Amino acid sequence: MTVKKILFVEDNPADVGLIKMAFEQSNVDCEVIHFFEGQLLLDYLKKNDPEEVILILLDLNMPKMSGIDILEVMYTDEILKTIPTIMFSSSTHNDDIEKCYLLGANAYVVKPVDVNKFNETISTIVRFWAELNISLAFQPIAKI
Repeated sequence: MTVKKILFVEDNPADVGLIKMAFEQSNVDCEVIHFFEGQLLLDYLKKNDPEEVILILLDLNMPKMSGIDILEVMYTDEILKTIPTIMFSSSTHNDDIEKCYLLGANAYVVKPVDVNKFNETISTIVRFWAELNISLAFQPIAKI
């Protein structure tokens, strides 16, 4: 069986720690891979099977390559644009939200400030995408 992978791109060390802790507490059966820079994510996706990826959790504001820059690259690639991607940002600007959705983001979630709410939000996202959502990458496809 293929290993389900959740990838997250985050440059804030405090948020990295909170996200890792929330993933561990969620007890879902998947592998978590973290990237500090967007280009590392794109390199990983080109070298590995993107069908193993059930979710990318993406920060919006990063120094070298923003979340929007990454979405722009993914949106133009026939395979990468099919990977579920959630923008996880502190920005509540309508322009940011609209741009992310126009570039194929599946959801836009504002990072909660409260630590408990932050953990609950990450756990809910992970449980949904790893346990409840049905992905074609992990299901046999009936031939017509």
